[in-house]
Amino acid sequence: MRPVVISTSLKVDLGTESSLALASEFKLYKAGQTYLGEFFGKDVQFIKPKPVVDQELWHIHMETSLVTSQWDKLAERRADQDRFTSDRILVYTMLGDFHLQPFLLVTILDPGHEKMKDATFMRSLADLTEQERKAYSTACANDNWIVA
Repeated sequence: MRPVVISTSLKVDLGTESSLALASEFKLYKAGQTYLGEFFGKDVQFIKPKPVVDQELWHIHMETSLVTSQWDKLAERRADQDRFTSDRILVYTMLGDFHLQPFLLVTILDPGHEKMKDATFMRSLADLTEQERKAYSTACANDNWIVA
């Protein structure tokens, strides 16, 4: 399984215990060991703005209490992944230039759709990702990051 790294900023937002739980759930999801809608839903790469595309950022919708019953029904019908949407969105990328090419979980947007419409915010998200990538490359796997 590919390692999962929680960014320093997300670790601050969530705390150590919740960061570890998120990393574990994400790792299971990416390994195909959870079912669609169990914790994560629609999973797509950003297509704009350019700085976000250049950083190869992806976003995945997260289950919330507001969508649980809808997602359960979609799962029963084996609906297409694109139907599993919510307004809580995890932003991530892959650190392809590092050993084992870990996933980097950058941040959680909540409300996500509103923030994704803000081009200035999205450019700052690309900048944050680049800062995290550079910091991780110089101090790989120290206590600033959660690595699972």
